[in-house]
Amino acid sequence: MLLERKEALAIANILAHGYYRKKLPVIVKYFGKSRNWLTRSDIFVNAFQAGIMNSLAEVQQTIQKGKQIIEAGATGKEKENLEKSLLMNRQIARVLQTIGDGIAWRSLRYQRPLLRLLSENKSAGPLTDHEIKTYKKVLQKSRYRIIINDLTRFLRIADITQIGKDGRVILLESKRRGKVINDAGTILNNLKRHKQVPSPQQLRHIVAQMSFVDNKISIPTFSSGKLNEVEYEIINADFSIETHHKRIKQMLKIANKKGFCVDSLEPGYFVNIVAYDRITNRKIFHERFERYKSESGKKREQCFTREHGKIISISSWDSFCEEDTHFPRNITPVSVLPFSNKDCARLMMGFLKIDISIDLDILTKKLRDNGWGAEINMKVSAKSPNPTEPFSTYIENSQATDQEGFLNLKKSDDKRILNISIPPTFLLIMLSSFYKTNFLTDKVANYFFTAAINNKIPKSKKFEVYLTGERSILK
Repeated sequence: MLLERKEALAIANILAHGYYRKKLPVIVKYFGKSRNWLTRSDIFVNAFQAGIMNSLAEVQQTIQKGKQIIEAGATGKEKENLEKSLLMNRQIARVLQTIGDGIAWRSLRYQRPLLRLLSENKSAGPLTDHEIKTYKKVLQKSRYRIIINDLTRFLRIADITQIGKDGRVILLESKRRGKVINDAGTILNNLKRHKQVPSPQQLRHIVAQMSFVDNKISIPTFSSGKLNEVEYEIINADFSIETHHKRIKQMLKIANKKGFCVDSLEPGYFVNIVAYDRITNRKIFHERFERYKSESGKKREQCFTREHGKIISISSWDSFCEEDTHFPRNITPVSVLPFSNKDCARLMMGFLKIDISIDLDILTKKLRDNGWGAEINMKVSAKSPNPTEPFSTYIENSQATDQEGFLNLKKSDDKRILNISIPPTFLLIMLSSFYKTNFLTDKVANYFFTAAINNKIPKSKKFEVYLTGERSILK
């Protein structure tokens, strides 16, 4: 888990707070509306966002007021209570924006490469009154599906994402307090007319818009004062994906009854679930938590033998992490997982905590059994994929920098030996989406191999993979 012990204890502390617990039914209601059958209607999606915008703005205003009081010199118990209130409201704001992420992911058909590109920017500040007025006007008048980017964590380029009936995506930017709405074409024309160099913000807007048009990603990089471009082609990987979703749902039911559930989904693939809101009574908590530690320890020993290899662990609480406005972009947002509305809301708020651990030696063994030469190339600890920079693997943009593969594979097709490097993002996708290990050891590995043999992987360009099979799995 990415959270430090102090941060984890602070999160555990707010789970018992009355104010935070009272927000759960509200979040469940919002989340249910965000993905019910009415969301097929663009009008409904637009109207829904107008409502959630009010709630987000209210929470953000409360956060701002709390910060101002602390900065003015609050001390002692008052400061302690304000800091706890700030933490609770920050998490509520995060959850509301995660619900918005679900709308964005579904509307953009789970296109991870493009969603990742759109997330490569600093987060916007709190909503202002004129922004709220502008966005509500756009939502009311538009004939198309509109996504207000500030209502999400992922959409950080431009202000508005417009999706046409034919699926065409237009990125729009609000200027002059909402009096002017610019698209990429308008920006380009203005730059040409005034013979200006695009600002970083304008450049990001133009690049992101062109990615939707060309199905390619061009990453602008600056070196020695010169502007260069690194181009990535998006390749559709149309293979079926097997999941552990059915078993996770069963485990959630058990956890909801006794407060926890631990089990091995596969050899070397361990999951433990704790339902903190089911063990709030102090007497019950200590008794059940001791049972949980005992059962978890025994089953973990059974899952990971003494000869186990490097173990990687991630947690649903990793979504609480944020560093310099960055968030864990490479894990699947809970708001698109196919679990019940209430369980998803509890996961987003932290009342449910799921920890997933995997023995990397199991992956290499399966790959070798399938005829691959396989080698792990990743420094790991029991805590995170990268102990020196624990957050980097979660947020790193493989499009902007060469992401070193954690799995180096080698296989012959009778004519040549192919060397393939699989980046760690695929491991995070597998774990955070609860996919079976054959997602990596069979589907992804064989896809890369077949694509390389059939020359579908561009030799002169870099590429990103769109997992089209997720459209029928994620919700």
